[in-house]
Amino acid sequence: MTPKTIEWPEIILSGRRLILRLSYAANYQLARWGRSIADGNTIELAAAMAGEFLPDGRWRSAGFERPIDLADLMEASDELVMIEKVTEAVKKAYPELEVSARQTPETTEAPILTNAS
Repeated sequence: MTPKTIEWPEIILSGRRLILRLSYAANYQLARWGRSIADGNTIELAAAMAGEFLPDGRWRSAGFERPIDLADLMEASDELVMIEKVTEAVKKAYPELEVSARQTPETTEAPILTNAS
């Protein structure tokens, strides 16, 4: 039986196509950030997994230095798709695991500032 190539999920953020692949490099990047697939949020996982396959088939990580660099490419409407694609990538790497994606922390409304003079 010939091994089947994994079709990793992809996302498009700000016109940039990124493949999400849970690789050794992704785990290494998460460890650099003090995270793992068990405790990282969706944006951290996506930033670590993002990259592309080169024409010769080699993997090239996107190399985001910080998860915020990926978040800068996103709109709020991208988050649900991101959760779906990150979950799909983790399931492809570890089909035996039960996966539940953790949403990024909710933002609060901006404080109301008053002039106290």
